[in-house]
Amino acid sequence: MFEIKDEWWFQTTPSVHPFHDLVVGVPAALFILWAGIWLGRRLLPRSAGPQVFKIFLAAVAVRALLVPVLHFTGISLSFAPDEASFSRIGSQMAMYWSGDLDYPFRARFSTERFFFYVNGVVFWCAGYVKFLPKFVNVIVGSLVSVYAYKIGRALFNQQIGIIAMALVAFFPSMVLWSSVNIRDPWAFLAVTAIVWHLVQLRYRVATRPIIAVFLWLFLLFNLRESTAVVAAASVIMTFVVVRREHVHRNVVVGLALCAALLLGFHYLGLTSRHLTASASEALETMEQIHQGLSQGSGAYGGAGEDISTASGALSWLPRGMAYFLFGPFPWQVRSGLQLSALPETLVWYFFLYQALVGMRFVVRHGRIEAWVVAIVAINLTLIYSLVEGNVGTAYRHRAQVLPLYLILSAVGVYLRLWPNRPRAPVRPAGTRLSSRNSD
Repeated sequence: MFEIKDEWWFQTTPSVHPFHDLVVGVPAALFILWAGIWLGRRLLPRSAGPQVFKIFLAAVAVRALLVPVLHFTGISLSFAPDEASFSRIGSQMAMYWSGDLDYPFRARFSTERFFFYVNGVVFWCAGYVKFLPKFVNVIVGSLVSVYAYKIGRALFNQQIGIIAMALVAFFPSMVLWSSVNIRDPWAFLAVTAIVWHLVQLRYRVATRPIIAVFLWLFLLFNLRESTAVVAAASVIMTFVVVRREHVHRNVVVGLALCAALLLGFHYLGLTSRHLTASASEALETMEQIHQGLSQGSGAYGGAGEDISTASGALSWLPRGMAYFLFGPFPWQVRSGLQLSALPETLVWYFFLYQALVGMRFVVRHGRIEAWVVAIVAINLTLIYSLVEGNVGTAYRHRAQVLPLYLILSAVGVYLRLWPNRPRAPVRPAGTRLSSRNSD
């Protein structure tokens, strides 16, 4: 049996040629970085200033330098073992497009196949250079900081935007997960971009950000269905709740937007069970995911709890939130990987406190615009707290909401640095984002 499996592996996976990796892979990696830097500069507001662009360049540089360290030492497989699966299926996708292989079995029966295509396109263009998709993730992860800057700047001011950008650009887990070949950086980018376009809609309803929200949700559905469902629900909530004027009109528009989302996803082929399930079916699905994630040495769930009922989910939620937001706890470290995450976790405690300070400021001064950020962050936190059951996966999935928390943390840090300017980080009421400072 082992020999058959081994033979199948070599028939469906291209050979690795170090000379090809050097001659083709290095120039291709440099081209990806150049194209990504050009895109990042285009996405930044024209009035951002050179300091902001330098932060973006530094974010790209840190990740790009970390890629070969993690890749050639094999450490990346320790942190993200599923990158081998993405690489293998991506190579099979490229061979399928070249006419050398049937359509990959795993991609055929998966609705979350976008990242397979990312790997496939890279390998089809440049050959099987395993580290190249990681440089695509370098750019994607760095662009998250650009959107964090734009959100912080639009909701508050330039200084908070810069702080938020720096936190997202250099927070260790944000750097780590965008330096390996996994789909997570794309999810970070999709969630943050959706929030940015919702912020735009808060100031002015326009066609362009609405289309952008649909496109990012479509991408997110092809990355992580459950996350996309929560994001879609958050879109409706923010549009209805966060706009205080014309309440009746907002309810009607919100319901119409919800119907448009469902119809759009249906005609695009996204007939996911997550969109049609009842509350009880959704809880049962979450219970199955929770039990599947409650495995391994870092498991903290799966021992008797049952979240398939409303009462069970509510009883588990406090413990789940504690592990999702604060794990791994120093006294429960059981492996070298958990130990490596401990320093960041301790730093994260400080920034989570600053996020609470920032949220308190927002609530105290009645600035409901920032609830666009808070609603998405809270909804994702609640869902992940329910389904997570292993400290390692919880640490990794926490990064999907980190950019949103770090934007609020930037408010707390700003107030700490400039305590005598309590109202400075609030944009004037009624301010609209112009095309010059929003795009």
